[in-house]
Amino acid sequence: MGLMTVENESPFTNILQTSRSQIPSILSDFRKYYVMYHKNPEVDEFKNFFFESKQQLSTLNNSLFSTQTELETNIQKMETEMRNISEKIDKEKLRYGNAFTRQSQLTNANDGAEQLISDSQQLYNIQYMKNVELLVGVFFLLGLVIKSVRANR
Repeated sequence: MGLMTVENESPFTNILQTSRSQIPSILSDFRKYYVMYHKNPEVDEFKNFFFESKQQLSTLNNSLFSTQTELETNIQKMETEMRNISEKIDKEKLRYGNAFTRQSQLTNANDGAEQLISDSQQLYNIQYMKNVELLVGVFFLLGLVIKSVRANR
């Protein structure tokens, strides 16, 4: 069930405009024949015109009442639809907020992981340099030991 559009409302507008244009003439006739009928109840022509104008007025009134009822029903439906849409929007806002928070946490975790990788690389490079120094020191000491052993022979 979609929202009402201007195209769906045009029959109501047409009914109201038609009623607005008919009311003055119907009321004028009703007043005129009301007076004539009540002054001369014995004249059948006045009686017929009076009841005819009364019937037109009643028909117009019923038409306006049914239009009002239909409009109220449509308004209630639209109100329900708007409430449902509003609830869906609120749920989506909450979902977006949660997704944004998760994305932020993942970004922070990614930044943290990159920092850990960088720290690990630095520790590796420091340990590598220590190992190279130790190896150079071992070769240097080994060279001194070999030199001192040759010198003692």
